[in-house]
Amino acid sequence: KSEVIEMNNLGYKKGSKIYNFSMRLNEYSKYLIEKPLSETINDLDELGLALWVMDDGSLHKKNYFYNINTHSFTREQEESILIPKLNEFGIYPTILTEKKQDGRLFSYLYISKWNGAMVISKILRKYIVDCYKYKLIPKEIEDAYFKLDLEEFNKIPSEYKKTTYF
Repeated sequence: KSEVIEMNNLGYKKGSKIYNFSMRLNEYSKYLIEKPLSETINDLDELGLALWVMDDGSLHKKNYFYNINTHSFTREQEESILIPKLNEFGIYPTILTEKKQDGRLFSYLYISKWNGAMVISKILRKYIVDCYKYKLIPKEIEDAYFKLDLEEFNKIPSEYKKTTYF
């Protein structure tokens, strides 16, 4: 059960409303929280991946790559748990760390169009919610990718792949 409580004038700004969200966990939620991360990720299926990307992923439409937020994971968890699981889907991410001006570090899994972005888009398309359709790669680009003879394509030098548009 969850509830939203509206509170007024708590000293932040006169006349502003502050909302507090609280939630009681059911037994299944408690089980998931107590379960080791490696076991939880091991249970990740296409729907779980789609929900993760819709919630914490971003599509960069110019070059068709995804970043998935992994700020709350350690580097070791990214390398030993998340990446191997994504590899099972045919997704081969690179870990990127962004340093903000104030020194904070933020991690992402970067998935290029050649290393799984098209796979993510195809999975998302199965489960997409209307408000997240902007996270889909255009269907004609996705279809063209899956029609490629990837064995032949992989023989093309990487400097040419960067400019390849299909």
